Amino acid sequence: MIVVCGEALIDLVQGAPYQCYCPRPGGSPANVAVGLARLGQPTEFVARLGAGRFGEVVRNHLREAGVGLALAHVAAEPTGLALVHAGEEYEFRVTGAADFGWSAGELPTALPDEARWLHAGSFSLVLPPGGARLARWWAGVRTLSGRSPLRSLDPNVRPSLVGSRDRYRSLLSRWCEAADLVRLSVEDLAWVDPGKSPADWVASVLRPPGPALVVVSEGAGGATAYTRHWSRHANAPRVEVVDTIGAGDALTAGLLAGLSQLGVISRGALEALDAEVVRAVLVHAVCVAAVTCTNAGAQPPTAQEMAGLEADLLLDC
Repeated sequence: MIVVCGEALIDLVQGAPYQCYCPRPGGSPANVAVGLARLGQPTEFVARLGAGRFGEVVRNHLREAGVGLALAHVAAEPTGLALVHAGEEYEFRVTGAADFGWSAGELPTALPDEARWLHAGSFSLVLPPGGARLARWWAGVRTLSGRSPLRSLDPNVRPSLVGSRDRYRSLLSRWCEAADLVRLSVEDLAWVDPGKSPADWVASVLRPPGPALVVVSEGAGGATAYTRHWSRHANAPRVEVVDTIGAGDALTAGLLAGLSQLGVISRGALEALDAEVVRAVLVHAVCVAAVTCTNAGAQPPTAQEMAGLEADLLLDC
């Protein structure tokens, strides 16, 4: 089982300038959970899910994908909104939204023993009143039997929400120390540490007790996986892009699904992976992201869809 924690929003997506907005389920962690479930991974979602009709839309979307909600909390507050303007410029309406109101006693005291990975990310770890509580929980929670799951992180930086750069950089540093795998984009890095190359930033966090694996996504340029000993790159396959909403989340889902399918359930197993094995997982992940770009909104593919498409996509990777 892979457990994901964080926000589940409604994306209001504008098709073209001055046109109407279409509501679609979104939120980076929710997109990762949906991507994992569609790829055949047993997935549970730890979230505060909003009330009202939008909350029902979100819950139905998660259930239809196969995401388990046994660890979720249905809150009285409304569902947060992300306005995605034409050109994929984001504007958020999340003050007072359900996702960020974690209080004592709402988070599970332990994870199911089946949980092998615990994924977190985005601004659910930052926004008050409950962001800091969720971040501490992600970094420290164990399973019922006392085992520590592997932890993955996708910061999915939204500068308009996360506060000052210096404060956020300090938070990200602490989160990376607790993580076994970090996935982030070149856009994230350009804001977090302007002027520093991705390779230099990765080198600064690939130190004990930090992650064993860092993956930097580069949009149409593909993605690069780094460890303390080597790096490997995968090109992005050429597809007809409808939009790129949720592409990075789909890449994260492809990574975690691929590692889970290899039986990576401990830090030692993650560190022992061969470079070419990791590249094969990375290639699969960029293909999952590419297929997501052919759909409107954050709609990652199923395992069956990937089986029918991946052979052709691999020619570009």
